[in-house]
Amino acid sequence: MEFEGEFELEGVEPEDAWVVLSDPVAVRDALKGCRYIVPMDDGDFDFDNYEPEEDVPTLPDVDPEVVADRAFVEGGKYAALMQIGVGSVKPRFETRVTIIEREYPKMVATAVVPPRTAVSRWNPE
Repeated sequence: MEFEGEFELEGVEPEDAWVVLSDPVAVRDALKGCRYIVPMDDGDFDFDNYEPEEDVPTLPDVDPEVVADRAFVEGGKYAALMQIGVGSVKPRFETRVTIIEREYPKMVATAVVPPRTAVSRWNPE
């Protein structure tokens, strides 16, 4: 499976986009089929038994400090579960995401869905 593309956020300041794209909850909500993106301990995560929090508020309905506290961190490792289906076929993609670099205005992450690895870069310049 390959994902590729670009998009432009018209009328959005780069600083505002940075805050939203740094929030695992906002990213989860924006990705169709993403059930969760949560910090994980030392590469070990129980995808089968984890129950994600429901109805977690995002900007503008939550204090920006709350978003800052849960923001992606450089070097952080996250578990993400994607479940995208067509008809009765609904495969699960147990993904391990590492934030390689995160210093405004640039963020680089790798996502590993065995046996593949993808790299994502965000830079508003």
